[in-house]
This record gives sequence, structure tokens and C-alpha cells, in this order.
Amino acid sequence: MQQYPIELEKNECKMLNKIQSSNISADGLFLNTDAGFDTEEFRKFCYINDIIDNIDMNSRNGKENDHIFDELFYKCRFIIEKTKAWLDAFKALLVRFETN
Repeated sequence: MQQYPIELEKNECKMLNKIQSSNISADGLFLNTDAGFDTEEFRKFCYINDIIDNIDMNSRNGKENDHIFDELFYKCRFIIEKTKAWLDAFKALLVRFETN
């Protein structure tokens, strides 16, 4: 279980490198994630890289955290995820019924 935050940080580093190589500023990037990302190491990584995190609290951590969490903004995340899932499903149908 110790390896999970390390893999998370590696993938986050890859994402940040791609953003920066595209000449897009990552300063003030906003990350809205679920409780699976709630680790102190990942929060420190976000802080060091100037990423504003809105991470839901993981109840399995066993303690209340003192981080700011915007519940309304977090709930809006679900709408975005459902829209993307619908678009992915539509693309699959489009390919299936496409004719030449």
C-alpha cells in the first residue's frame, strides 16, 4: 500500500511535464478528486507544484483533516464525468454503425 502514493506522484509528474511542454502554465491548476487521492504525500506534492487541491476526505485515514474542501464544486464533478461517459458511449455507437 505504500507504493500507491509513489505511483500517483509519478503519473502526476508525467501530466505536469506534458502540460509544461505544451507551453501551458500550470500555476494555479485546480484538482478536484475523490477520496482515493487523500494522502499527505499527494497533498504535499500538489502544494509544492502550486496545484490547488479539492480532495474529498478519506474516512479510512482515521482522522479529520484541516484542508479546505468545497463540497458543491466536488458534486459538480459528477456532472462532468457523466457527460464524458455519455460522449464515449456515443463514439462507440458511431463507429459501430458507420458505413462507407
